[in-house]
Amino acid sequence: MQDFHEKMRLHISSMLPNLSSTVHRPVASNPKINGGDIEASSLAAVIKDHDIDSWTWDAAKERMNEAYERGGAPAWLAAVARELELERLQLMRRRQESDLRRSNQ
Repeated sequence: MQDFHEKMRLHISSMLPNLSSTVHRPVASNPKINGGDIEASSLAAVIKDHDIDSWTWDAAKERMNEAYERGGAPAWLAAVARELELERLQLMRRRQESDLRRSNQ
């Protein structure tokens, strides 16, 4: 089983290097958003605060489907990377807000 795991990980990282690096990179403690230097700057669209605040999986699924309809697998992969980044930033923001509320109590 471990052999299969290693082969699949190698295969995916060689076939989809951008997705693999996005998934396996460490979480930044203080990402810069709105045109900053977060690693997601390679994404097609700039991520704005509003995008993070309003992000939901239902809307993400719809955007990924639309991307596939427009541009096939390459556009879908770009949309997946953007949605993963939005979800990560939203989770970080929630965690920071929760920590702030706890520290103010």
